[in-house]
Order: sequence, then structure tokens, then C-alpha cells
Amino acid sequence: MIHAYIEPLANLWGINEADISKYLNIEKNLSILDGIVKPLLDNSAFSGTYIDVLGNKVIIYVADYTKVENLTSIPEIRENINFYSFTNTTLPLANLTSKFEQIKVLAKEHNADDVIIYIDIKYNNAVIRLLRQDKQINTAFLNAVRSLNPLIFMSRESLNTLNHRKEIRNNVISTRMLSTRMLGGEGLGGSPLMSCSMGFFARNVTAENLIYAVTAGHCFGNSFIVYHRPWNNDGNSTSIGIVESVNKPYDYGLIRVTDENIDPLPIIRNTDSKLFKELLINSDVSVSSIGAHLCKSDVITVKGDSGGPVFSYSPDLQMVSLNGIVRGGVKDVTTVVPLKDILDDAKLALYPIPDSYIVETEVSEQSLKCETSYISNSKVNYTITWKEGHAEWNVSSTKSFTAVVNTFLQRERKKEKERKREKERKREKARKREKDKKRERERKKKREKREKKREKEKKRRKKEREKEKERNRKRKREKERKKEKKKKEREKEI
Repeated sequence: MIHAYIEPLANLWGINEADISKYLNIEKNLSILDGIVKPLLDNSAFSGTYIDVLGNKVIIYVADYTKVENLTSIPEIRENINFYSFTNTTLPLANLTSKFEQIKVLAKEHNADDVIIYIDIKYNNAVIRLLRQDKQINTAFLNAVRSLNPLIFMSRESLNTLNHRKEIRNNVISTRMLSTRMLGGEGLGGSPLMSCSMGFFARNVTAENLIYAVTAGHCFGNSFIVYHRPWNNDGNSTSIGIVESVNKPYDYGLIRVTDENIDPLPIIRNTDSKLFKELLINSDVSVSSIGAHLCKSDVITVKGDSGGPVFSYSPDLQMVSLNGIVRGGVKDVTTVVPLKDILDDAKLALYPIPDSYIVETEVSEQSLKCETSYISNSKVNYTITWKEGHAEWNVSSTKSFTAVVNTFLQRERKKEKERKREKERKREKARKREKDKKRERERKKKREKREKKREKEKKRRKKEREKEKERNRKRKREKERKKEKKKKEREKEI
């Protein structure tokens, strides 16, 4: 289980943040395949299943391999066989369950204190975690279970639920948020030394005007006045109401919301996220596959995170499915009160998303802002503004935020490509015009050069003709002079 901001999912799977939606879709598909195979498993031959998101496999633990052939011959399994993997184990689930039930009985008989008992499919054993360093109090219990050979772990710290003192991290959130705006995961306080996390809002199924804030049952006693302590708490707090009932077996408490200024919202605080600062609860489908992710949101603590919401992401990354609330735990183990147990026992229903509720989201890499207005249960109105592209889009859709934003960006990028192509076409036309002009200038220059050459040749020829005429005239004159001379000589002779 991890804290509720997107980056830890990348850390959990060792992937890039950009691939989170892809792996959430893989997890979703594996959970469906896990749901198909589990009812088909014989508990006397198989030990359970585990989904491996990175390997894209549903791992089936097998105690009796002779049953595998029958399982793989079933059409639903055969057509998806590439997604299933088989691993050998020793104890079938029937034996593990029997061992678990026997340990539970012995725990009650010997008044075991501060222990967590569960079946670990991967260890193929029942596990007992001792949450107190003082072993003496559970000596009789440990001696009684020794013959069952469970795995026993000793934690170095006590169960967080026993210590409600918290440190509230001073995260700065938007000043536009009102102090009476309450979200899941924020702080609740009954005194300076007692504080838990807000789980979720619910309303009575028969009297919808009765609204409750749900948290862990061990946090406050009946009739306690509870205060809201938001993440950016500056010392001020707002009264929410009074604890109306505390359920010990399930460990949940109902705080009747009496302050009219409190705005009950089915939203989980997710301030550490780069993209979605708030997560909207739109489903109560529980995670049933071992290996699937679960997240929690709470006031960051030194000890104790009781009451905070436990949820799973949808591939959309803004919508989440609520699974329950944190009861407590130690460093690597968290105990959860299932949502269904709370709703069924208290006859409650999740508080719905208000009509026309608006969430603003900044997509920093795109300088994109999206206002999400929930106009009905099926349709959402999106107003998207893209600063860099100077574009805006209003659309009502049943699709997810991510799908709508991607469609918008694809549309804008297509427009941008078309604009670039048009710009390139214009540049190409301009280049062609310039090229044609240059060609025309060169042709003109050549024409002028040829014209000058012709003119020069014409003048030269004219000059030559003039010279030739002059020579002809000279020859003619010379000829006439000679002729005249001869004539005179003849006359003289006569």
C-alpha cells in the first residue's frame, strides 16, 4: 500500500510516469482474468492466485499439478493461456484456510493482544505479526500455535492505531480553497493530542439529509466534538460535528456533520500529485486480486494514519474506486476496514459528486487548464484552455478526463500540423515566386546582354559598311583619276 500521489505508482512498478495508465490497464485486464480463474480453482489442489503487473501474468499457485491439465482445457482459460503462469507450492488453499481459522480460535482462547493474522499466498503459509515488543503477553498464544507452524514476525513498532498523535505537514495548497472544504485524507482532531484522518462522506440510505464523516472507530469516543484540520493547517480548525456512533467489531466511527458550512465532497486530497491535486470517488468496486495496487491518503504522520481512505486508481488517474479506510498497521503491513462492511452495517451510501462540481487541473507540460463540471451521473462537461496554443474547447462527454484531454490535444496538434503545412505551403509558394522572379531577372539580363551585343554588332557592321563605302568611293575616284590621266596622255600623244 502506498501514499496517494501518482509518482509512487511509478516507483512501485519501476516505470516511467508516462506509462502509469498503460500499466493500470494491464492491471485491470489481469484482474478480470484473475476473476475468471479463481472460481474454477479447486481449493484442495490450488493455493491461490497473484497478479504480476510487470510480467503481465496471473500467477496460479499449484499444490497438485495433476489438476492443471483439466484447468487449462477450460475454454475461458485456454483462450487466455498466455496470460497465466503456474508455480508449484506445498499447501493448498483449503489447508491454509483451515490453519488460519485454527489460529484465530487460539488467538481468542488465549486473549492474543496486538497481533495481525492473515494468509500470505506467496509465502504459502499463515502469518502472525506481533505488534508489541513485549512477547510475554502473547506467550501462551505463541506456544499454542507452534504445532501449526505459522510464520511469525515481530515488529519493532506498535500498531499505529494505538497512537493518534500526528504531525501535519505544512503543504501549501491553493488559497481559493475554503477552510470548510473537507476532503478524504485530511486531518480530524478531537484534542491537541488526538488526531486521525478523514475517510469519506456518506449519507443515510433512508434519510439523505443525515450526512456523516467516516473515520476509524478507535480514534474518538461517542459524543466527542471533532474538528477539521486541513493539510495546510495554520493552527485554526473548524468544528464538524459530534461522534454519533462507534462500531468496535468493524472499527469505524460516524461523525454526524452538523456544521452547515462544511462542504461534503466525495473527493480525496492528492496534493503531492503533479497532475491531479484531487481524486474523485466515482466507484466502490473493491480490489479482490492479490498483487493489485491499493493507495491511501492521509495527513503525513510520524505515527498513526487511521481512518484515511484506501482506494485504487482507474487508468484515467483522476477517478478512483474507494475500497475502505485504514485501521492501522506497521511499516510494511496496513490493516483496512472494507467499505462494504461499513456501508452495509451502518446502512449508508457514498455521498455523490455534486452536480456541476468543477475541478481545475493544470497539465504543466502542456500549460493546459481543464475545468471539469459534473452535470450528471453519465456526462461531464469539460472546458479546456491551452495557453500555448491559445485554444479553448467546451465539450460534454461520458469519456474520461484523460481521453477528453488527449482528444483535445490530438485535435489541436492536428490543427497545428495543418497550420504548419499551410505555412510551409505559403513559404514554398513565396520561394517559388522568388525563384521565378530571379529566373525572370536572369532571363531579362541575358536578353539585355544579347540586345547590347546585337546593337554593338549592328553598329560595328554599319561602321564596316561605311568604311567599305568609303573605300569603294576612293577606289572609284582613283579609277576615274587614272582614267582621266590616261585620257589626257592619249590626247597629248595625238
